[in-house]
Amino acid sequence: MSDVSNENSSISTHGAAVQLSDEERQMYHWHAVERKTQREIAGMLGITQQAVSARMQQIRKKIPPIDLDSVRQELLAIYADSLRVTAELMAMDGVPVTAGKDGDYVYDPETNEVARDYSGRIAAVKTRNEVTAHMRKLLGLDAAEKH
Repeated sequence: MSDVSNENSSISTHGAAVQLSDEERQMYHWHAVERKTQREIAGMLGITQQAVSARMQQIRKKIPPIDLDSVRQELLAIYADSLRVTAELMAMDGVPVTAGKDGDYVYDPETNEVARDYSGRIAAVKTRNEVTAHMRKLLGLDAAEKH
């Protein structure tokens, strides 16, 4: 990475634009996204691990802290939409069961109604429960209580 431009590049971290040099941006990417160790980055750049550590400290100082409240609000909106969709799926009739090479409907012998497969509803209920569990964790509702 010896041909690094001196121009600054902007990266976005949760809505805040941060000015980093191309080398800083690349180092941050390797470390935060590709999960490379400081020793691996040092080997790629031909510098010491201590130098990488010092540069990473400078990079972290340029990056503002994450606004956890806005991240929580974004996640809650996603969860709410997921719950809406799963509620719609849970309310749907099951798909008709078919059999044979021609795909004829299967009828319930007692009621003579078309037999239906409700596995989609069951999957929607499971998904709703998972989403709800994630929401409880996000909101701290599953935290241990002190008595």
